[in-house]
Amino acid sequence: MGEDIIAFSTLRGEGIDAESPYDGFSICDYTGDDGKKVSLCRQSLCDYLGIPPQNLIIPRQTHSDTVAVIDNVPQGNITGVDSLITRLTDIALVINTADCVPVLLADTTTGLISAIHAGWRGIVSEIIPKTVTKAKELGAKHFKAVIGPAICSECFETSDEIAEKFRTKFGNCVITTNEITGKKHVDLVQSAKIQLLYTGIKEENITISGKCTRCNYTELFSARKSGVNSGRVATVIMRKNKS
Repeated sequence: MGEDIIAFSTLRGEGIDAESPYDGFSICDYTGDDGKKVSLCRQSLCDYLGIPPQNLIIPRQTHSDTVAVIDNVPQGNITGVDSLITRLTDIALVINTADCVPVLLADTTTGLISAIHAGWRGIVSEIIPKTVTKAKELGAKHFKAVIGPAICSECFETSDEIAEKFRTKFGNCVITTNEITGKKHVDLVQSAKIQLLYTGIKEENITISGKCTRCNYTELFSARKSGVNSGRVATVIMRKNKS
C-alpha cells in the first residue's frame, strides 16, 4: 500500500488450542476474553508498531454505518463506530473481526488511511462507499485497498431474507444455493469488492487476502466456528512518520 504504510491482519499464533474460543493473540476487550491477556496482546502490538498504547485506535464496533474521522488521539473509548479515517502518522487504526470483512484503504495523494468493519449489515448499509465518500471529501483521490481475511461464501450460510437483501443490491453474482441443504450462501468478500469498484477504485488497486476465517480457524478466529464469545482477528493500518 506504500513504503510508509504498515498494514496486516493478526494470526492466532503457534501452540494454541484451536478448539478453545479465546486461545491465541487477540486485542478485543468486549467479547469476554481475559482482560489481562488482552492488555498484554495490545502492549505487544504497540511494541511491534513502535507506538504508545494511546495511539492504538480500536472502536467498539456495533455493525453500524458510522464513519469517524480521527483528527487527534481520542481521550476515551470510541463506541458505535465501524469505520475509521485519519491522516495522522504513527496512529494505528484497528478493526476486530471473526468472519466479517475487514477493509483497509490508503490514499497516495493525501496520506489518508482508513480501516472498515464490514459485516453483512455494514455491506448492506454501504459502510464501504460511505467511507470512500468521506475520504474523498477530505481530498482523497488515488486509493489502494486491501480486503483482509473473512468468511468465504461456502461457509456463510444465511437466511433467504438476508440473501434477498444482497440480491437486490448486487444481483445473483454474490448468491449461491447449496444443492443438498437448499440454503442460501452470500459472498461477502465479492460484495465488498464490488462496492469498492463502484466507488471508482481500480481493480488493480484492490488486494484480497483470500483466506477464509472459518476454513482456517486454527490460524484465524471465527465466530461461525467458536461462537460470538471468542477472540478476534485484528486488522491494522498505520502510516509511519518519515521524520
